[in-house]
Amino acid sequence: MLHIYTKYRRYKVNRFKFQAMVEEFPFLTEMGATEEDDIKVKRLDEKVLAYTPQEYRYDGSLVNDWANDKWHAVMPDGTIVSKFVKAGYDFQSNYAYEGGRHDEGESILEALDRLIAEHNSEPAFLVNEWANHDDTSGRDYRHEQGFTVYKPGRGVDIAALIQAAKDKAKSGVAIETDF
Repeated sequence: MLHIYTKYRRYKVNRFKFQAMVEEFPFLTEMGATEEDDIKVKRLDEKVLAYTPQEYRYDGSLVNDWANDKWHAVMPDGTIVSKFVKAGYDFQSNYAYEGGRHDEGESILEALDRLIAEHNSEPAFLVNEWANHDDTSGRDYRHEQGFTVYKPGRGVDIAALIQAAKDKAKSGVAIETDF
């Protein structure tokens, strides 16, 4: 795919692919996707469900580097549940008296357990909205953003995977407390 790089943003040229994606997944425009975004579709599997999203920010007089990793769920009725996963967070700064912060997040599977309990339904799709930005002095300017739509494959039973994770945790606690 042809990319035109400018100082401000990476532009995509393939408008036809974008239009086809929006026809297939109309919720993308509600989430703010444009022709300038990188849009992909992938299969939802156990590896993705075990992932804990991470966001970071490095800040300072010559540093401006950050990444966002937001996850949304699209329910069967078309409702979008935005940012349903609590992402981990890492902040560092080189300004005086500015301490760093770190927060552990939750896995997508843990967030889905809560989401399914709240909505009594498994989502039809998960959408990862991501952005990477680096405007650090001495480096080439970089800003990329996009959406990855995750569609559960045939035979993927999210409720069964959640139950298996709960059972594994229970047996681990039983082993740790068996003196």
